[in-house]
Amino acid sequence: MKLYPFDVPEGAHPLSWVFYGFGLDATTINQLCRHLFDDLGARLETPEPREVTLAWAVDWPLDVSAREVVSVGDDLDEGVGFDTAVTLTSGALPPGIRLVPHTGRLVGTFKQAGLYQATFRLGPKLKYDPLGGPGGPGAAGKWIPIDQPRQTPPTGAAPARQLEDMDLQELEDVIVRAQAAQRAKAIHLAEGGARGD
Repeated sequence: MKLYPFDVPEGAHPLSWVFYGFGLDATTINQLCRHLFDDLGARLETPEPREVTLAWAVDWPLDVSAREVVSVGDDLDEGVGFDTAVTLTSGALPPGIRLVPHTGRLVGTFKQAGLYQATFRLGPKLKYDPLGGPGGPGAAGKWIPIDQPRQTPPTGAAPARQLEDMDLQELEDVIVRAQAAQRAKAIHLAEGGARGD
C-alpha cells in the first residue's frame, strides 16, 4: 500500500510527498528532502544497519573471480538499498560510477580499467529525539546521530501515600510522573533495552 497514493511531480524528490500540505514551495521541499533524506540519511523506517561490499574488475587481465567482471564502456544501474540510507564508508567507486543517495542505486558507465571495491553502510544516520517529551507536532525535539542515546525524562520516586488519600494536585503530579516514566520506558525499549527492564 502506498502511503502517498498519488504520483510525485516530475523533478521532485521521491520523498517530497512527506512535506506536502505544509504550505512550502516545490524548491524548498526539494532542498529540505535532499538535506534530510540524502545528506543526513533520515528515513521513515529504521531497519537494523548492515554493511554491503561490492567489488569490480574493470578490463583486468588476471583471474578475479571474487569480483564482478566488467569492461570500460559498460553501464551500471544497480540497487544497493532503498529502504534506508546508503553511505559509502570505505573503498572507492570506479571512475564514472556514482551513488544516487535518494534511490540507493549505483549508476554510470565504467571509464577506467582497474580493481575497485566499495563498502556501504545501509542504515539511517539519524534518529529523532523528543528530548524526554511526548513527541508530536509542536513538541520540542531534534535529530541526533544514530549511535547517540535519546534523552530520557526524569521520573521521580513512587508516591508515598495511597492514591485515594491524595488531593487533586497530588494526583496530577502522580499522573505527570507516570507519563514521564512511560515515555522513559518507551525510549529505553526503542534504544534496544530489554522488555522487562
